Amino acid sequence: MWQTPSKPDYDIEIEIKSEVAIYVLSRSRGEGVDRSMADGDIELSKTEIRDILNLNRQYKKFILVLNVGGIIDLTPVLEVDTILLMSQLGTTSGDSLADVTFRKAYPSGKLAASWAPIMNYPSTKGFGELDDTYYNEGIYVGYRYFDTVNYNPTFHFGFGLGYTQFKIINTNIKADEKYIFIESVVKNIGKYSGKEIVQVYISAPQTILDKPYQELKGYAKTKELLPDQVEILSIVISTESLASFDTLKIIMYNGSRQIYSSFRYFITRYKDYCNINIGYKC
Repeated sequence: MWQTPSKPDYDIEIEIKSEVAIYVLSRSRGEGVDRSMADGDIELSKTEIRDILNLNRQYKKFILVLNVGGIIDLTPVLEVDTILLMSQLGTTSGDSLADVTFRKAYPSGKLAASWAPIMNYPSTKGFGELDDTYYNEGIYVGYRYFDTVNYNPTFHFGFGLGYTQFKIINTNIKADEKYIFIESVVKNIGKYSGKEIVQVYISAPQTILDKPYQELKGYAKTKELLPDQVEILSIVISTESLASFDTLKIIMYNGSRQIYSSFRYFITRYKDYCNINIGYKC
């Protein structure tokens, strides 16, 4: 394992007359390369903070583009309104960035990780120890930890914005022993076309094994919807995916042979929820 050097400080005069500015923040990462909790890596350097804030205040329209392979602590620059996570797309990065910037393509992705200051992750303590690394966080990784302890990260797992807005105008749910059937009606209530992802989180009862506050168990994505257009999305979740496992047996809720228990489901995190009852034999 090795580490790449952090971004160096620099001095470049920014005095171009324009209404629009784009700042691309990059980090070089790849297989076998550890991150470091240092300025110019997970943390922003003083130079980066200075230039991002100056550009944001100087130009009428400013976009902060993140060409990175992992989280960055953006706490010092959260006054920026438009942040585009490009990640590391390879040789077509420039084409993709141009298409999204000029609205030829719609940014409809969602975060696959929670973004927060690195010291707030339970896995940070002890990480990188040369002799032994202990995974004391157990199942409480990422959003499973933040949601359980009621911590609000900078950007939630599953978060993502685009050029338009959507609303879930109706949700129906049915359940039997084997499956949960969810049907959501999604409407584009904005001015531009776009796509939306409906996410279903399940909050299971606490039993003899630890359970996080909620877990993502299903999702579906709309086609490109025009303004005021509606689509019905169907999501099917197997009740077996709600089970917990130990070394001896599968535990469903409290390990008994027949359970009739209550689950709470969330549509797109905290917006809509209700309780459902499921009978299950194991």
